[in-house]
Amino acid sequence: MLGADQMLGANQTPAMLGARQLPLIDPKRFWDRYVGFYEWEFELIKEFHNRIRSRANEIIGYVFLLSKHSFLITPLPWLMAQICILCRPKVGVSLPPDGACIHAEGKWRYDLDRKNRVLKEIFEVKHWELASAPHIRPATRFEDVIRDFPWFMDEATRALAILNIISSPAFIDIPGGITKSVFNLTGRKRTSIEYLSDMKRLIPMAKPKAVNVEVARARLKPRYPVEYTFGTTARMSSTTLSILAKEHITRREKCLALAAHRPPDDINYVPFSLSDIPLPLEEEDVPTSRKEVLDVLPELLELALTSHLHVPQIAVNGLNSSLTRIREELVRLVASYDSGLQFLGKRSLLSLNYRERPTSILRAARAFARAIFADELNPDLVMRFCHQYYEPLIRSWIEMLVELMPGLKRLGTILFDLSSRDRMIVKAISRRGTISFQELVRETGMKEYELNQRLEKLLKEAVIYEVITGHYAVVPLDIVE
Repeated sequence: MLGADQMLGANQTPAMLGARQLPLIDPKRFWDRYVGFYEWEFELIKEFHNRIRSRANEIIGYVFLLSKHSFLITPLPWLMAQICILCRPKVGVSLPPDGACIHAEGKWRYDLDRKNRVLKEIFEVKHWELASAPHIRPATRFEDVIRDFPWFMDEATRALAILNIISSPAFIDIPGGITKSVFNLTGRKRTSIEYLSDMKRLIPMAKPKAVNVEVARARLKPRYPVEYTFGTTARMSSTTLSILAKEHITRREKCLALAAHRPPDDINYVPFSLSDIPLPLEEEDVPTSRKEVLDVLPELLELALTSHLHVPQIAVNGLNSSLTRIREELVRLVASYDSGLQFLGKRSLLSLNYRERPTSILRAARAFARAIFADELNPDLVMRFCHQYYEPLIRSWIEMLVELMPGLKRLGTILFDLSSRDRMIVKAISRRGTISFQELVRETGMKEYELNQRLEKLLKEAVIYEVITGHYAVVPLDIVE
């Protein structure tokens, strides 16, 4: 383990010399790295080191409980291997909460370590109080991370996938975290598993690793503020179901990501209906090259790390108003499709029940507020998020599971062989009855060459037919019954 002075000397980064460059981080060395820090990490380490060197009587940092009588303070929860202070509360002073950011006052003294027969320096805490997290704002914006995310073609879908990494703080009786299920529509069994594997690689804090902590003379496993869990819908434990139902209470935020090998059976399929973010994964959403996902994305990692130090506030009145507006939006959505009340029932896709879709949208909206570093989540921001990111996802599922599936099944065509772009074409044709090629270009916004290719595929699959040259209609259902 390098000393603090050695570490500071080794990290004269380009950012310190004037040009901001994001570090390339080896995911295997995330927890015990001594080079490759973000500029703001380095500044906090340097400030912390200066307080140790000057024997300051005030320390600010994050708590890691060791025992009933001692704890560590670190500049950030994930920098325990790099630098930390061993603390003991004075007699009569209580232990601070594990993981809390505190402002501690006290004095330095030496204690005899009888086991190892050496003197060790400790900080004796006379008083402590909860402190605000460091005010850190990354240069990277959420929009930049969305643009560079290697999976998913659609921007709204990319944003929602990233929010499962950003997570949502807890509120009232709803635990923190975001749940996501990824449904494989590609026809290749392992695609959704590959997606989860890439997510693990992109967020090295998902797998805490035991590190040597010199001042504690022990190997310890850091506790990150967000706990990530990965699994499949084929094997779901009672704990997984409890997390999906937002009933699993933990101190830390808990983000769950599940891979599903096949599409949901219907709107009541539990991993689908209870997930905060149910995502369809189609062939066009898969990265064309494995090189795109081999390394940690420094922008994504920086946004995640800094966002986890930020908690957007939400007032009780704002919470109730947001839930009311979300429910109104769900009812309006169902009415626009004439889909029936079953959509709004318990454990259904658009359930109006508090712990189901309304709270899922609210949790995702709070993760969005965190990702853009909004100070407060108010009803207007909730609805902005809902219309911009969440509603397109829900509409695509409604169209997939209700509007198109029955007809296409009767045509002998498997719906999920069609991509979202193909379904956009079918929907546009269905809406107009008969439509010309140029009208389809305007309706779908596709380039002519792409539309030509997709129409050829739909013609071969007997989903559509040409009424006259260059004019298309959907194959009528009654001729195949």
